[in-house]
Amino acid sequence: MFHLPKRVLSLLPDRRKVMEPASDKDRRIARRLQDLFERELALSEIGSLQFFVHKGSVVLKGSIQQPADRAAVLEIIESVPEVKRVVDHLDHERLAA
Repeated sequence: MFHLPKRVLSLLPDRRKVMEPASDKDRRIARRLQDLFERELALSEIGSLQFFVHKGSVVLKGSIQQPADRAAVLEIIESVPEVKRVVDHLDHERLAA
């Protein structure tokens, strides 16, 4: 199981969780995504984000607060060469006024 550092988690409401990948290739993808999310999204308030890697496919679940965040998350995932497919199950939660 992979987890992001507490300093990153403290920036995000709820949690970010990664389920255990099945193969070495999936583990490499998951580690790469974890590193990219930490570096690229550390200052943003994406929301709750979870992903699972299986046979090169990334299943993405959780919620985002801004529509542009979905594009940013998908761009990061698609930047990993070994990712074959992204299954987007993100929900959009509006910020409370």
